Amino acid sequence: MLARFTIYVFYAIVFFMLGAWAGDLSPHFHAFVQRGGAYLESGMTDLRAMAQNSIATPQNKSATASATSLTETLVAAREASAHGNVDQAIDLYGELLKQNPDSADAWGELGNVDLNAGRLDNAAHAFLSAGQARLRQDNVAGARALVPIIQRYDPALAGILAGQIAAKASPTKSE
Repeated sequence: MLARFTIYVFYAIVFFMLGAWAGDLSPHFHAFVQRGGAYLESGMTDLRAMAQNSIATPQNKSATASATSLTETLVAAREASAHGNVDQAIDLYGELLKQNPDSADAWGELGNVDLNAGRLDNAAHAFLSAGQARLRQDNVAGARALVPIIQRYDPALAGILAGQIAAKASPTKSE
């Protein structure tokens, strides 16, 4: 009985939101969502500035500037991807990966952009690079999680990563 009531309430909320989205409330609802996004973005900017100022000392100002540049590039790449600017997002992820080639997260996000754009071969290669970066960070489980994803688009690349995982996971016999 409680489960059935919960389902009714869930569907009532869903249909209300759909009606609000498509009905007369739509402009107000969109404005509400946009204001929330603007507040979130300004809050993130303030938080980022506070964090950078709290760790900025004379000896690590160049490292802070470099980290700021990487963060800004990552944010710009994510925004471009979210707005459907695939080519711009790919260029920004490429720029980010030139500065930080061992960023497994950036490789994975680039793979997601390629996948959403239908560039399956590029996506498989990006996911392979993400898995290899995770292996270099001794994150075998993280690399292993990428094998089935790569397998869907390029079984040969999945085999390469699986072999590298097996080599990393097996103990050395030189003792």
